[in-house]
Amino acid sequence: MLCWCCDQDLKIGEFYKSKIRRDQTGLCKTCLKDKRDLKLGREWQAEWRKKFPELAKAKDRRGRYAYRYGLTEDEVAAMIESQSGVCQICKQPPGDNKILCVDHNHTTGKIRGMLCDKCNRFTGSLEKNGELFQKIGQYLKDYE
Repeated sequence: MLCWCCDQDLKIGEFYKSKIRRDQTGLCKTCLKDKRDLKLGREWQAEWRKKFPELAKAKDRRGRYAYRYGLTEDEVAAMIESQSGVCQICKQPPGDNKILCVDHNHTTGKIRGMLCDKCNRFTGSLEKNGELFQKIGQYLKDYE
């Protein structure tokens, strides 16, 4: 069973039995003890984020995918895989320490695909200011 705190795959005996859920709790005994020792709450969370920064980023990302777009991490991975890991517009992989963004229609909420940060920002700006971009296009064409 995987501890969602330290991300270690441990035997079931390393977890306390939950009184609420049928299965075991999500925290192993060691992490639960550390959490109780740090008086629970924000102090523990801040300490955990310092101790496991990559896990904290991944956990935040999973929560964002679920809350904003109703997507699981597996669904996002499948979308990225279907695009061969590149941006749907510029066909480039994301830069160093970057990930592809979920592009969606802000009016309907419909998900369109995965974009690099640059294309995602441009698309969002274009969506909000379409008329302005047409004028810019005409301006550039006039001065070719």
